[in-house]
Amino acid sequence: MEQQALMRLIEKLPGMVYRCRVVERFNYILEFVSPKSLELLGYSPEGLTRDQWNAIERMMHPEDLVRIREEMSLALMEHRPYQLNYRVTTASGECKWIWDQGEALGGPDDPDRHIGGIMVDVSAQKT
Repeated sequence: MEQQALMRLIEKLPGMVYRCRVVERFNYILEFVSPKSLELLGYSPEGLTRDQWNAIERMMHPEDLVRIREEMSLALMEHRPYQLNYRVTTASGECKWIWDQGEALGGPDDPDRHIGGIMVDVSAQKT
């Protein structure tokens, strides 16, 4: 599929598509973020991918962080997709509930492991 057609498809999805490089267990760098990041989190794709270590975790509610790290780490170690629900604080200070589904994109022995997925605002279902 050509790049332009793929981007049109991604832009039609109801959430933000992402890809990040895992540097070590709990450290990652966002390499790709779809334009929906502005609507979902209040940050442009460029703002999230510009040398931003753990950009999503820094937005995450502190009460959710340890649980999410554990659930995601276990799913990645077991080589299975993850589905997570957690709260983030957007650029404007708004609290949103996020449904995040993703998986490891490289094999277990891949030294340059990547994670990809989609994040969707599910705040309306949580109220």
